[in-house]
Amino acid sequence: MTGRTVVASALAILLLAGGVGAQTPPKLFVSPSKGQSKEQQSKDTTECAQRAKEQAASSQAQHAAPAGAQADLAGAFSACMEGRGYSVK
Repeated sequence: MTGRTVVASALAILLLAGGVGAQTPPKLFVSPSKGQSKEQQSKDTTECAQRAKEQAASSQAQHAAPAGAQADLAGAFSACMEGRGYSVK
């Protein structure tokens, strides 16, 4: 896939490390929309995945229900990447 990266593996690691459960992670396709290099995309993916994990953990602690944790994680990751100029689907 030229110019596109599947980041499901990063989300899977975060889900398991964060104790969210053994659910199948969402597959998100991330494409640079502002000419970002592969190195920059890798850095942004790592940073956004960490931020998403922190936000999902915070949300889970507030609501004491892990049911929406996967959606929270995917949503936080997508918002972060979109804020950095990527298209996320």
